[in-house]
Amino acid sequence: TYKGANDDNDDNYHLHVEYQQYKKGCKVHLVKSSTEKTEKKLPGESFLEVFNRDFTLLLGYQGTESLDQLYVDSGEVHTLPEITEKMMKRIAEQLTPELKVKKVHINSSDEETVLKVLDKLEPDHLEELVLESRTITFDVKWKKIGDRLKEKLWKNLKVLESAGVLEVRIEELLHLNQLKMKSSVYGMNDITTMKDNFKESYTNRNKYFSVIYPVGVPYEAHTMRAREMYCTLGDPNLVLLIAFYWGRVDMMYIEPSEVPLGRIVKDW
Repeated sequence: TYKGANDDNDDNYHLHVEYQQYKKGCKVHLVKSSTEKTEKKLPGESFLEVFNRDFTLLLGYQGTESLDQLYVDSGEVHTLPEITEKMMKRIAEQLTPELKVKKVHINSSDEETVLKVLDKLEPDHLEELVLESRTITFDVKWKKIGDRLKEKLWKNLKVLESAGVLEVRIEELLHLNQLKMKSSVYGMNDITTMKDNFKESYTNRNKYFSVIYPVGVPYEAHTMRAREMYCTLGDPNLVLLIAFYWGRVDMMYIEPSEVPLGRIVKDW
């Protein structure tokens, strides 16, 4: 998906391209807008090679514009064909200078694979980073990724989601609008820090944090049903909801009308 950096509100500048294997060739599906769609068939061409050629050409003309989204799937559930691995390596080598992209979605449990992509990104443009995996467990800790984000990419991030455990201090993340992550160490101080930040940041109504811990939080809560606290804010039209699950804490803003009848709202 490609669009001009200064054209956020103009769908005419969006370009969505899909490359598919088609019989003995390649099929390219191009969507410029809801009304302008084209399809081209290239007999005898590999869809991987066509994508590589087009992507390389795009990078050469990128200039001051930026990619809107980049999705990278390592294929961790299936063994990638050798040609696919070679193509991905060649593309990575061609990503110089650093790629300007706003939203990056990486599907991989391998920390080194994620780092290779992060190292190719222009720090000033990255606003959203989603790191997911189909196979990851709580035993997987991404210390290097946390360090790399603090070094290069942390400053301008607005959205961060991580399937792996990030060994970072919660203070490093408070500027984010949305956070979904696993934390390596539980501490009530983290929850207090998040709560105090939310009580000061209520002008950002879309702010939402969800943090998973390695053990249950020290509040007895059903695995599916949360124990909830409702906090007053400087804006009487908003309430801070803190939901404690077993091993997870969520924080978000809600309207007073969303508070269940009989629940107490106070300055916790």
